[in-house]
Amino acid sequence: MTGVGYDFARRVTLASRHAWNWVARTAKLDALSEQVGRVTRTTTATGTDSFAAPYTAVHSEATLTYHAGQDLVGLLLGPDDSADWTVPILPQASCGMVRFIENGTLAIASAGVFYIGLDAATGARLYIDSTGTQYRLTYHDGSTPVTSTMSGTAPTTGQLVELRWRLAADGKVKLWQTINSGAETAATESAGLTLAAAWGATTVRLNSVGTANKGNNLFLGAVLDPGDLSIDLLRAAAS
Repeated sequence: MTGVGYDFARRVTLASRHAWNWVARTAKLDALSEQVGRVTRTTTATGTDSFAAPYTAVHSEATLTYHAGQDLVGLLLGPDDSADWTVPILPQASCGMVRFIENGTLAIASAGVFYIGLDAATGARLYIDSTGTQYRLTYHDGSTPVTSTMSGTAPTTGQLVELRWRLAADGKVKLWQTINSGAETAATESAGLTLAAAWGATTVRLNSVGTANKGNNLFLGAVLDPGDLSIDLLRAAAS
């Protein structure tokens, strides 16, 4: 038959309409929204490939690890690691989600999951970290913080966690959590706080608060959007 073109391969490129959107399933650090990503590490790390065989990731190499319990591949970030992207966005009404497999961050007080701001963790910033027993979301204008903290059942090691967050135009923050794709639970929304004119810096990080307070989780995906999206839309973007 003519015109069928069986000898041509078709290339599909994934893209995203969100301000920032990264997923581990692409097997690369660059975001779907085109920001270039990097991992900061000063040591080697051990990952597991899809055949359950261990391998060593060298300095600043992404450690993509297969988790048999959840049948998922994620970016393993531990106490020596963080990943970052530059995302040119101003403090405004926005929302997002981080998906990961709990691997120990929750038990480390002040350990980070998601962060926007300066490396030094000063100035205007927004972040999710651990109290040592629960996850919490904080918006800080450089002088004053407001926080929304989860309560009730907390995730345990090996469970799939989704943390959905919202920053409102009046500076209120609210955090939601699902465990192993179960029912979503909500934390109490914070008090309001006037939004700063700019973030301390437009660096988005996973697994730390600034360059310190590092955690230990297997990250599957994350999204940041200047809107107020539903859990379904955020989950689709971060999966």
